[in-house]
Amino acid sequence: MSKEELITKLLRNPAGFSETDLDELLRSDNPDEKITPSELLHVTMRIFDLNERNIYNGSRAEEGILGKLNRRSRRIRNRRYMRKINKGFRAEPGNKIILAEGDSWFEFPVFVRDIIDWLQKRKDYAVYSLAYGGDWLANILYQGEYVEGLPVHTPDVFLISGGGNDLVSKNRLTTMMINPLKDPVTEPSKDYIESVRLKISNEEEVQRILRGKCYQTREFKSLINVIRLQYELMFSNIFTKYPDLKIITHGYDYPIPDRNIHIGFNLLHWHQPLMNRLTCNGKWLYQSFMLKGITDPELQQCILRTMIFDFNEMLIRIAQKTGYKNLFHIDCRGICKRKDDWYDELHPQSMIFKRIAQKYQECIDGLAKDKVLRVSG
Repeated sequence: MSKEELITKLLRNPAGFSETDLDELLRSDNPDEKITPSELLHVTMRIFDLNERNIYNGSRAEEGILGKLNRRSRRIRNRRYMRKINKGFRAEPGNKIILAEGDSWFEFPVFVRDIIDWLQKRKDYAVYSLAYGGDWLANILYQGEYVEGLPVHTPDVFLISGGGNDLVSKNRLTTMMINPLKDPVTEPSKDYIESVRLKISNEEEVQRILRGKCYQTREFKSLINVIRLQYELMFSNIFTKYPDLKIITHGYDYPIPDRNIHIGFNLLHWHQPLMNRLTCNGKWLYQSFMLKGITDPELQQCILRTMIFDFNEMLIRIAQKTGYKNLFHIDCRGICKRKDDWYDELHPQSMIFKRIAQKYQECIDGLAKDKVLRVSG
């Protein structure tokens, strides 16, 4: 198939979009037939009927209060990085230079210590951050700051966190699930059922994943394929120039849609309006379910559970490909056991992020025994 035919298949028949189709779009032998970041950006626009302004600015990463806090936090972090570098950090054996790109799990500007905050506490780590809270993977790939950052910083490790905002921002979640009052509930395919049973031994958990799958639309499958292409395009380009660079991805945990999840500490409750504007608490997930008329909390969690399951399994499949020997994945599913483990709908509390960061350290320090590291709950 030509590139145009494969893109059409990706949009119209995502369930039939195969590994062979993906490899065809990523092939390097014919540059004219290899998909580009710009084309992937426009595929995302077509999935969600977005215009140019929304695709570039809809992430909110550089707008308003969040944008100001993102810029301030990144500036402070990177000044700390340069102080280390200027003191001869690079010349000391055993020290690690880390380049981080991503979203709010790497850059939550206030109130929460995120993954990068905890990693920066290590004296033998120097972390240069390109992350912006609220950013989309589509924007990260298109803008390509990491492309310029790699030759400048020549890091030992590259960290990437992306895809969560692509799934849920701007009420995208509503596009990716059916309205059960208007649309038929569709049963998962036999292949999907078998794949879930291979990964999960707990039958109750299997049933929750399968129940959630019944409510997914074609658009979700299209987006997962697009995110997969975005990651693989990034990795194939990086490893071509930096074959020995260690890259670490992560998935997300199963979130809880709830506009009433407590946010902040008691001393900060006076700042509740500002915090609500920053976190959009309830607007990320809860509101989307209300727009679809799905009010059952258990069904809501099943639907999100399936999406996060599929997202993680997609990244795990990439990490386990033979061509990516230095690619690792941190699996965070199940680390938040209680509602109180969540700061808001999308972000765990600081101490949960600390446990995730400890798994990152294990991988960065070369102690990982597998390419997929699971954070224990």
